[in-house]
Amino acid sequence: DVLIEFASDMEKFVDQLGLGRFGAVGLSGGGPYVLACAHHFRGRMPVGVVLGGLGPTRGHEVAPGYTRLLPLAEPLLTVLREPLAGQEAVLPVTEDVRHWHASPRAAVGFFRHALELDLATVGPRRNITMPGLSATVGEQIEALRRAAGDAAVALIRREPDPAIQRMVDGWATRFDASRARALGFTAESSFDEIIAAHVEDELGGRIVRP
Repeated sequence: DVLIEFASDMEKFVDQLGLGRFGAVGLSGGGPYVLACAHHFRGRMPVGVVLGGLGPTRGHEVAPGYTRLLPLAEPLLTVLREPLAGQEAVLPVTEDVRHWHASPRAAVGFFRHALELDLATVGPRRNITMPGLSATVGEQIEALRRAAGDAAVALIRREPDPAIQRMVDGWATRFDASRARALGFTAESSFDEIIAAHVEDELGGRIVRP
């Protein structure tokens, strides 16, 4: 239940596998565990990727109650994904909501590129904000229209939710990723590219028409 103890357990695991240098990826509540391993292993773990990192979600280190808010964000993850699969989606926020985006394909690319980096070029500050693009919900919907047509956009049902709106209004909208780009990390430059990557990787290259 203690993060640093997890890193010790991980050391035994990688030793049993006979791994020398290795990397780790943590999604959501797994993010803090990757950071604990990065602190513990130092040079043996040259890269750790945190995707949408949150504080611990269990054990005595959890922030009580805050994880109750997480399910509220689920509609934002499906507002384009479901229409591309021919399913209805609910949009609980206004179209001017803006966030930072990169595809799962790009995230895998971050990890692979980091494993190949010469750490001497990174320097002592190892935490790097990855590239992405800033887009509003409205811009995402227009990219969906270009990819799948008006019928797909018509599957989005507007159901404003003030609680979700207040939560996402506090999220970061842009990041300075110039350091990552200078080190060779790349991501999509348009939301059209993000949708295309999703269709290829998750839908077998085929948009499901409603």
